[in-house]
Amino acid sequence: MSIIGQGIYNGSSAYGSVTAPAAAFQAGVEAVMTQLTLDLTSIIQNEMPAFDVFKAQKVTWKGREGVVPLKIANPGSFSGVSEGGTLPAASASQYQETKFPRRFGYGQMALTGPALAACDGKGALVNLLATESEGLIDSVKWNFQRMLWGDGSGILCELKTYAGGLCTIESVAGDLTNSTAPTNTSRLIENMNVVGALAANIGSAYDAATHWASRIDDVTLDNKFTINTTDLVGITPADNQMVICGDTGGAFSYNKEFTGLGSMLSTVSATALQGIKEDDFPFWASGQLDFQSSGNDVPMDDTHLNRLALYHRQRNRMKVANCAIAHVAMENEFFKAVVGDRRYANKKDYGLGFSDLAYCYQGTDIPIMYDDMAPRGSILFLDKKMFFYAWQKPLGWVMTQFNGGSIFRPDPNNTDQGIAAYGAYGQFATYNRRAITQGSGFQYTYDFPA
Repeated sequence: MSIIGQGIYNGSSAYGSVTAPAAAFQAGVEAVMTQLTLDLTSIIQNEMPAFDVFKAQKVTWKGREGVVPLKIANPGSFSGVSEGGTLPAASASQYQETKFPRRFGYGQMALTGPALAACDGKGALVNLLATESEGLIDSVKWNFQRMLWGDGSGILCELKTYAGGLCTIESVAGDLTNSTAPTNTSRLIENMNVVGALAANIGSAYDAATHWASRIDDVTLDNKFTINTTDLVGITPADNQMVICGDTGGAFSYNKEFTGLGSMLSTVSATALQGIKEDDFPFWASGQLDFQSSGNDVPMDDTHLNRLALYHRQRNRMKVANCAIAHVAMENEFFKAVVGDRRYANKKDYGLGFSDLAYCYQGTDIPIMYDDMAPRGSILFLDKKMFFYAWQKPLGWVMTQFNGGSIFRPDPNNTDQGIAAYGAYGQFATYNRRAITQGSGFQYTYDFPA
């Protein structure tokens, strides 16, 4: 699976084109890449909203599954007794083991000989590597942000119509054939390789008789995007087809992506998350509060925000939420809702559409992050301590054990190019789905630029 997409990373197999011996030059590139890796990882972990919500944590792994014991009940034995009376019966805490599959996220970068040969000194090489790394940083951040809202399926949208490269997606939730498909183009970005097929075939390897593949040229409107017709192969894009990341070479991410808030917000009680079903354990459920009135969205106001914060507090053993997330379209609504003793304060800017604000509830500032990929017309209250990124291998260059200890390896499809993979092994997870509460049914205005 590719969470980063294909980046450009120049120089590898053309070491003979430089004056330094190949081995020494390789060592120099490796040293620069190692330092860039440290910088890159630091930036990712400090600026990525996903890693602000899901703090990295080492967990126990049994093979390819992570295992975390959950406390589902504290000792319940307490009562008042008379002097010399009978003490209450002892009761132990109750635990339930949760399991989640490990996911693998990779991005590949290429170093081409011609670009490497153009570097006339160490400074030029460092600048080249640093410049190309900026694109990698943005891609990693953007794709983890995308997966933060996903359900692990990797479905980017569902098509409605297609004509001459222009794809229109299904933007009405009630008309979706797959209820988990996003109803806008927020999960799409230019230059992304995508594969499309009907739901019955989307989980199968690319087949020209049942799938199509291309590259996105432009995301033109909130419910439209264009694909490159020259690169288009396979069947013709059509109604009801799912779109995922992938290519004809076999890389596709259906049901292979990190499981984000999309699954944790799900209200399908018979579906297991981390091996636990809400039907079996009622505590394992997110909070849902719909403010719609007679089927119509309502304006966000202080009363609604206070009710949502109180609802979250009641469901979480009187713990006040310490984070809230809303779509960027809700920002103006939030400003209008701040009245009386409610106050607004700047906190932090994450980039990529995220900003951090605060809503004051019972003397506690609840930071509100705005995100383009969050559910529209909703605001989420959550306890960040209950969500984590379970890692088995930290973010960094991978597969060096197969490259003789080297970051780069020869590209089998290009004799004058080397490639390196960057990624992570792990999974997003939660200690308790109760720790997230969604308030929906709010009015919003969102004008997507043409």
